[in-house]
Amino acid sequence: MKINPNSSIRSGYKYEDLFTLKLIVDWLLDPEKYENIRVQYKPDDVQIRHFAIDDIVATRKDGTVEYYQIKHKQNPDTDLWTFDELIDKGLNKWINSFHAINQERKYCSLITNGNPDKNVQDCIVHRNIDLGKVKEYQHEFFAVVQSYFSNPSDALSFFENFEFQFGHPNKRCLEDTLRNILYKQLKVTKGGVNNLLLFIGDEGSEKFPTIFTLDIIRNLLEWDNPRPLNQNFNVPTDFEFFDRGIHQILLRDISTVEGGIKVIVGKPGSGKSTYLSKLYSSLEKKGAIVFRHHYHLNPKDVSYADRLNSERVIEGLKAEFKKQDNDIIKSLGEQNTAGTQLKEFIDQVASYCREVGRSFILIIDGLDHVIREGNSQNELIDFLNEVLFPQQGYWLILGTQEIATHCFPNSIRQLAPKDEWIEIKGLKRDSVKKIACKSFPQDYKLLSYDFDSIVSKLIQVTGGNPLHLRYVLTSIENNGRGISRYDLDTIPHYNNEIEEYYQALWQQLTILAKTMAFALTVLDFKLQEEQVFFSSSRPVSISSRNFGESQSNTSFV
Repeated sequence: MKINPNSSIRSGYKYEDLFTLKLIVDWLLDPEKYENIRVQYKPDDVQIRHFAIDDIVATRKDGTVEYYQIKHKQNPDTDLWTFDELIDKGLNKWINSFHAINQERKYCSLITNGNPDKNVQDCIVHRNIDLGKVKEYQHEFFAVVQSYFSNPSDALSFFENFEFQFGHPNKRCLEDTLRNILYKQLKVTKGGVNNLLLFIGDEGSEKFPTIFTLDIIRNLLEWDNPRPLNQNFNVPTDFEFFDRGIHQILLRDISTVEGGIKVIVGKPGSGKSTYLSKLYSSLEKKGAIVFRHHYHLNPKDVSYADRLNSERVIEGLKAEFKKQDNDIIKSLGEQNTAGTQLKEFIDQVASYCREVGRSFILIIDGLDHVIREGNSQNELIDFLNEVLFPQQGYWLILGTQEIATHCFPNSIRQLAPKDEWIEIKGLKRDSVKKIACKSFPQDYKLLSYDFDSIVSKLIQVTGGNPLHLRYVLTSIENNGRGISRYDLDTIPHYNNEIEEYYQALWQQLTILAKTMAFALTVLDFKLQEEQVFFSSSRPVSISSRNFGESQSNTSFV
C-alpha cells in the first residue's frame, strides 16, 4: 500500500489544532485563565523576520503571554529527538524568537509527542535543557550553541526559561481525552466539538486569523446539560432487611442478563423506599449498572414538585445515563439529550450489558405519590410507557402502594403477575430486636433477662411497621427514660391501617397542638425546628383555660 506523502504535514497541522483545543478546554474549565488565544501569531513589536514560536499564543489574565511551537512525530517511539535534530528543526530560530519577544512576563515552550533520546534525556531537568550538563557531556552541541550567542548570559537565559516538553500524547489519545472532558465535564455535544475543531483549522489557514475569545468559543459550541435530580434517599444506620432470604433471591434474579420486571408493594411506612435505596447501594457495590428515581425523598425535599413531573424525571434519568462511559452508551454520550428518547438510552445500556454479562437495573420508587400528591394518573401512565421496554439485559423494579397498580399497563401484569409481586409487610422479630437493642443498648444489658418480653410488646404495638417502630422508639427516647412495657402501653397500637393509627395519634394531641398543626399547614413558608419548639412553648395570646389543661406539646412537634 502506498504511503500518503502528505501524512506528515497534515498530521502536524492536526496536532496544532488539537493542542489549541487543549488550551481552550483548560480555559473553559477555568474561565479566568486566559484573556485570548491566537494561532499563527507574530507580535507587532517583534523585529525579526522569521518568528518561530508562533503556532499558538495565549495571553493570560495576569498579563503573561504563552508562546508555543508544536512539532508532531509520526513515529514518536522510534524517531527520537536528538541534539542534531533539535538543531535541524530550528533551535537557532527558537533562540532568536525568544530574545525578540519584548515582554518580561513570557512563557515559551516546544510541545511534541516525540520522545528524547538518552543523550537529550540525560540533560533535561524540569523540562529545561541544563546548559551545565550539555557543556560537560555534549561538547559538539555545546560548541554549536556557543556559536549562536555573543553573550553567554543570553544562552543561559534561553535554556533556563525555554521549556522542551517531550512525550505529549499522540493525536488519537489527545483528541479522545479532550472529547471526553468536553462531553462529560463540560456537557458539550459531538456536533459542538466538531464545529470548534473546524473553526480552529480554518482560522489556522487564514491570512489574519481571528482572535479567540471565550464568547466566540462558547457561541461555537452546542451545550447539553440535562439537570439531575437528587436521589439520595437516606438509609438508617441501623437498617434491617424485612426478609434477608427474599432479598438474596431478588439479588440472584436481577444479577442475570435475562431481564424482566419486579414489583415491590407494601402499605405506608412498611419500608419499601428504604429497602429499595438499600438495594440500589448493594447493586452498585456488586458492579451492576443501576439507576433510580424516588418520587418521594422526605418531607423537607424542596424538589418534590419536579420529582412528580414526568418530563423532569425523564430529564433527570437522562442526566444519569450521560454520566456513563462512552463504551457503554456509545454515541449517545455525545448527542444532545433534548432530541434523544429515554428508550434509546435503555436500549443501548441493555445491549452493552447483554454483551458483557453485566446487570442493568432501573428502580422506580413511590409510584403512588404521583396519584396521591401529583393527582395525575395520566402522568404516571405516560412515564411508565417511557421506561417499559422489556428485553434481555434490562431489569425494571417498581416500588409502590397498591393504590397505583391499577395504572399498570397490561405488559407489566403479563411479565410480573400479581402472585409474583414481593409484598413488604414489615420487620420480623429478629430485626425489631436488633433495632431496639441499638436504640437502647444500656437497657438491653441491664434487662437482658426481660428484653425479649419488651420486644414482644414492641411487635404488638407496632406490628413490625418500620415507620411506627421508629416513632415509638423516638417517643420513648424523648421521655428521657429507658424502655419498658409500661411506656409501650401508653402508645397507640398499630393495626395495619395507617389512617386509623394517625387518627389515634391525633386524638391524643392537646387542643393547642391541633391548632398549631392546622396553622402550620396553611403557612406559605417553612419554620425551622427550633422555631416550632419556641412557638409551642410560648402560646402568648392563648390562655390555658381556653384549651383545657396546659400540657407539653413536644410529642406533637
